[in-house]
Amino acid sequence: MTDALKITARPLPLVDAGGGCACCGPTPSTAEAAADAFEQHNPPAQIAVFEVEGMTCEHCVGRVTDAVKAVESVREVQVQLVPAGLSMVTVATDRLLLPATVRAAIEEAGYSVSGS
Repeated sequence: MTDALKITARPLPLVDAGGGCACCGPTPSTAEAAADAFEQHNPPAQIAVFEVEGMTCEHCVGRVTDAVKAVESVREVQVQLVPAGLSMVTVATDRLLLPATVRAAIEEAGYSVSGS
């Protein structure tokens, strides 16, 4: 008498578009999960948005991002590039900052802040 191996297929749920299937789709890394948990329990003290003129490429994005991140207590910088228009620079900080502090960093990097 031989032991028969029985294989049973079971359907796996699909994840949202672009994420792959449930068995091999991306899962958040431990670092991403820790960062998300930190954000939920330690929200930024301030989020400010600046309209910046003169940014035309990813090099400009890098210059502005580096300049703003160098400001003490800046947690995160996100740039929405609009070549030949007003790019949006969103800054999250760990404590309240005067907008002039961030504005000065952007201007020192060689760009103009709308309204200044």
